[in-house]
Amino acid sequence: MLQTGSRVSTRESIHSAAARLFRTRGYARTTVRRIATEAGTDPALVIRHFKSKELLFLETMHLTLDVGPLLDVPLERLGERLAELLLEQAARRAASSSRWFTAATSRTSATG
Repeated sequence: MLQTGSRVSTRESIHSAAARLFRTRGYARTTVRRIATEAGTDPALVIRHFKSKELLFLETMHLTLDVGPLLDVPLERLGERLAELLLEQAARRAASSSRWFTAATSRTSATG
């Protein structure tokens, strides 16, 4: 069923669906049609709102980082500490993805 409602909610639905699909399936395995289906809208609206799959991908991949731990770091250690924070964040995401993958494959093998 196609989503009705405001332009903003359609855009947000597309953005959320795309972020989820890119994260779980990767860029190459995520299609505009799949994004539209997940968002409950038409593929043409995906392109209308974001211009291309590539631009949608870039918009969903904005880095979020808590900069609090960087505020008291001496300037000469700032680059090193930023790299540490980015690696810590990547490790947490990888662990989270690994737990999700393990749970998903366990459910699949139990049912199939």
